[in-house]
Amino acid sequence: MNIQYKLFAALLLTCALLIASLFVLMRWSIDQGMVDYVNTRKIDHLEKVSEQIAHRFEENNDWRFLDHRNRDWREIIRQSEDQPRSHRKHHPPGDEHRRPKEKRRPPKMKIAILDADKNDLFGRFNPNRPHILVPIKSQQQLIGWIAYPKRKDVLEGFELHFIEKQRSAFALISGIVLLLAAIVAFLLSRHLVRPIRAIAHGAHQLTQGNYKVTIDATRHDELGELARDFNELANTIANNDEARKRWLADTSHELRTPIAILKGELEAMLDGVRPIDEKNIRSAHEEIEQLRLLVDDLYELSNADIGALRYRKECVDLSELLESRQEALQSQAQQANLTVRLHIPAQPIEVWADYGRIKQLIGNIINNACKYTDAGGQVNLQLTSQQEYAELLIEDSAPGVPENS
Repeated sequence: MNIQYKLFAALLLTCALLIASLFVLMRWSIDQGMVDYVNTRKIDHLEKVSEQIAHRFEENNDWRFLDHRNRDWREIIRQSEDQPRSHRKHHPPGDEHRRPKEKRRPPKMKIAILDADKNDLFGRFNPNRPHILVPIKSQQQLIGWIAYPKRKDVLEGFELHFIEKQRSAFALISGIVLLLAAIVAFLLSRHLVRPIRAIAHGAHQLTQGNYKVTIDATRHDELGELARDFNELANTIANNDEARKRWLADTSHELRTPIAILKGELEAMLDGVRPIDEKNIRSAHEEIEQLRLLVDDLYELSNADIGALRYRKECVDLSELLESRQEALQSQAQQANLTVRLHIPAQPIEVWADYGRIKQLIGNIINNACKYTDAGGQVNLQLTSQQEYAELLIEDSAPGVPENS
């Protein structure tokens, strides 16, 4: 599975979990809210019943009317249970003689009447079960309580029908939202993966040797920054590849010259054109020495590329090193018709470095100055000592080394 489908699946799964959680929470909230609504509605109803019971209490001046055989009390009980009259059976006229006599039983009551101290007067009251308690007051005095079991859920009536309709509506809305989330997740995943694919394609082009490849870097986020870094990397690799090709061409040219001279001198001596004497042998030796220096340079450059340069660091006095190299530097500069001026402090300036590498570095810089400085110019070397380091400033006159060299 590629990264786009993985990202799409992760986003869609996250949205699905959020939608499912929201559906469950909303369903619970509606159910609980409906139960609270039913209980609140029951309280309002029982408050009216409480007024009737208080009125009957005032008429009888006691609780003797709490009897199933009392017609008024049965009517109060029926109202408290919220049982409509239409639920009772009706029979056609003249059918009384065919109708068996029904034994009247007191209905199973949910309501309980308690006195002011919450002692049972009528019905069954379980103090361990949550009840709705409505006070019964007569002449502003508490004379008892109406106890009714609290509803924990809704199992019938229009409330249940309302809840079922809301559940269906929420299920439909959740499905629509999930579909929209899938569309958004697909578009978002494709939008996020597009630059990654471009970078992957560019990396593949680099492996094929196409160092001129570039990718769109107009985004202003981390992926855009990555694209810009990739373009910079490709440009650096391309420049290094061109520089390496130029270096190989220059090196082959530098090697070809002493080899051609050496070959010509040896062939001339073998053919008898030039005598085999010390002078000609010394000339051939100089060409061989030049070849050795070029080969050593190639070896050092290859070690530098792989990070295998070896250093033998020691305490080096730069003042003494420059003084010892002064004549050699002057001789090297005179061949290019230049003047070397050294400004060396009298006190020693010591650094922890490789003596040979420092000497080679100074020689290479002077050699570049001789190549790129007009005849009659000068090269200034100034050595100074700072608190924690030494500074060697090498300046040559115009025109100097070109920036693209």
